[in-house]
Amino acid sequence: MTISVLHILTSEAIGGLESYALQLISKLEKEGVRTGVYCLRDSIVGQKIVASGLKVYSAHKRSKFSIKDIQQVLAIAKKEKYSIIHAHTNKDMWLGSWVALFNPKIKLIYNLYMSVAAKKDFIHRFIFSRISALVTTSQLINQKVEKHYPIKASIIKLIRYGRDIENYVFDEKKREAIRRQWKASEQTLVVATICRIDKTKGVRELATSFLHLSKENQNKVQLWIIGDKTVHHKETEGTIIYEQQAEEAFQYIQDFIAKNNLGQSVKLIPYQPDLIGYLSALDIFILASYNEMYSLAVIDAMLMQRLVIGTNTGGTPEQLGQGSRGILIEPHYDETIAQGITQAVTQFDALKEKAATARTWALTEHAWDRATQGFIKLYTSLLT
Repeated sequence: MTISVLHILTSEAIGGLESYALQLISKLEKEGVRTGVYCLRDSIVGQKIVASGLKVYSAHKRSKFSIKDIQQVLAIAKKEKYSIIHAHTNKDMWLGSWVALFNPKIKLIYNLYMSVAAKKDFIHRFIFSRISALVTTSQLINQKVEKHYPIKASIIKLIRYGRDIENYVFDEKKREAIRRQWKASEQTLVVATICRIDKTKGVRELATSFLHLSKENQNKVQLWIIGDKTVHHKETEGTIIYEQQAEEAFQYIQDFIAKNNLGQSVKLIPYQPDLIGYLSALDIFILASYNEMYSLAVIDAMLMQRLVIGTNTGGTPEQLGQGSRGILIEPHYDETIAQGITQAVTQFDALKEKAATARTWALTEHAWDRATQGFIKLYTSLLT
């Protein structure tokens, strides 16, 4: 039986969600799933999808209700014989739901990557009623979905994120070169986050936490905040426009570093494509997000056997095994971040066992084969 899936991914900017969705779609196609992607062709995301070689269908606009897009998807599904729509964002799910209303034979899968809020009002009951399966990567999030969303527990599925686990190999030469570049001695403990520069990622609090460390620990550590500002959209001529709150967070950190003369201690580093190199270079990974559903960066750090500090919210406690695989801290406060860093620094050698346990868990739970086979099994079950 040939499985034919039309993915809807109409985001304009690209972040962790979109990057992962594109990886997932490409992996599924390689496993034999006949695949198409409905996207905004000229957006940053659309250009990456086109460059990947996947079959692309051009969306009209990103909206919860667009008659033109509903008509186009219905026509594409009929002509190309797509029996499953796989939606990757909330607005994509809305489009898929309208399509399923007019063609009840289509099965709609909603991949939920974001945090959960109550959605049991009449309109959400109407829209969610046509979802055939809702997939997340977290058991804790699934429990919240069952509580807050108007759907049956039987259609809520757990499929963990996939990673190319064979790529996560420590690189000593890159570690030395990168630390030399940012003036971190081998004796320095580098505490780093890799994320978008965004208010909700807790990057301001991470920066200011440095002042809450003891003088002794300030001399031992260097903070790296690695990432680019959250993109709002891309202009027709190619100019990237960032979200205002992200611009403000970036400027806040820059001003904080300058005001306190911390240029050698707190580093604001642009996005780096060499993930393995930078994970090799750091010693402690920290996720300071206010409410992260389930962090890919945490998985990446675990696979590199880095000690992880994460906020006690969203899916992070599940990832960190309620503290058995890392250090949990309360979100929003630079004081609690400093407490987590202090624990990691003062007990660094003793906590290496947590990092080893985390790597073993991540290798088991997050291999790509497990993820792709989980989706293929789900697709098959919906068609039989």
